[in-house]
Amino acid sequence: MAANRKYDIVLFGATGFTGALTAHELAKRQPDEGFTWAIAGRNKEKLETLAAEIAAQHGVEADIITANSDRPLELEAMAAQAQAIITTVGPYKEYGEPLVRACAAAGTDYVDLTGEGEFVETIKAAHHDTALETGARIVNCCGYDSIPADLGARLTVEELSPDGAIEVYAFTSFGSKSGKLRNPFNSISGGTWASAIGFMNFSEPARARRAVARADKEAGPDRKIRATSQPLRRSPNPNKWGLSVPLIDVEIVLRSAAADDRYGPDFTYGHHTEIPSSALPLLPVGALGMGSLFMAAQFPPTRSFLLSLKQSGDGPDEETREDTKFKTTFLGIGGGKEVVAQMTGGDPGYGDTAKMLAETAICLVKDGRKIPQTAGVITPVMATGTALKKRLNKSGVKFEVVSEEG
Repeated sequence: MAANRKYDIVLFGATGFTGALTAHELAKRQPDEGFTWAIAGRNKEKLETLAAEIAAQHGVEADIITANSDRPLELEAMAAQAQAIITTVGPYKEYGEPLVRACAAAGTDYVDLTGEGEFVETIKAAHHDTALETGARIVNCCGYDSIPADLGARLTVEELSPDGAIEVYAFTSFGSKSGKLRNPFNSISGGTWASAIGFMNFSEPARARRAVARADKEAGPDRKIRATSQPLRRSPNPNKWGLSVPLIDVEIVLRSAAADDRYGPDFTYGHHTEIPSSALPLLPVGALGMGSLFMAAQFPPTRSFLLSLKQSGDGPDEETREDTKFKTTFLGIGGGKEVVAQMTGGDPGYGDTAKMLAETAICLVKDGRKIPQTAGVITPVMATGTALKKRLNKSGVKFEVVSEEG
């Protein structure tokens, strides 16, 4: 594990949309936490502008490192200076692997916000063993994908007995604090849109099934880890249903469960998008629309057109972010007990994702004696246990048990 480095935290991709938000979140926390840090990227002028904004708004100085994803030597030099690196440079399948390699070799902790399952599988196969040897913690999916699901499921499990079968079902919803109707496409950044289009390929469903099966195998012969096969499930929230969605959150939660006996000998997880009961008749229309988008993403001309709809650096304005909120409801069942819990926060895709990235890195750097010391390519909960809960609560991302029934 990295020690005696010049910087506790380096933020790579700091001048991108999510990167700049994360830089400001780190700056807010630096005076209390006392970590040393730097912002990094390929454009020195943009980095200097961001550093000046941070100094003016927060009274905090940030050092500058210039590095490019296409230049391995620069990434290696950056990794050698840091105890932990946060990267917001995506799509990760295209740009992420060289930095993972540099961090794994240097024993430097690594934090990203990817939701790309293929990328996570690729780096796990290529760099897990090296990271184990050096003590590096390579922690993927530390934004809205998949901190709420991973940490929320773990905290829900704590309310149930580990002696028998446990089921946890998550139901995600988004909304406007003011009640305004907004175009959801305007809330997506260029980087997120590019990652989403990259996710749309025929090999993804089979890859996701293999990932679930692998988590079950990693749990050992005496335990069972599975994803729910039920496409629709009634939500604990009144007049709501959950539509099962094949996001990377499922794989992340099951990997965390496979590594921890606290999830019980037989664990089932389901991840759902919450919809009102009145929308159930419209599901075929929604499926047709998603199918059309999926097919359009398979052909180079239409794929290029879709990618052109959002440019790198684009993202929702501050008013939209401030008006957005999220809620993930967890239904936990086990040992004759039923628990309903919730994780709530603000803008999930950007504002709160920036908080989650910052707090995960700070947790790795500052809470090392309180959290698991597992190395390798691991999940957020495998890396931080439940230590992240207190930090996120202070940041406005809150977990609470709503009800319990015997």
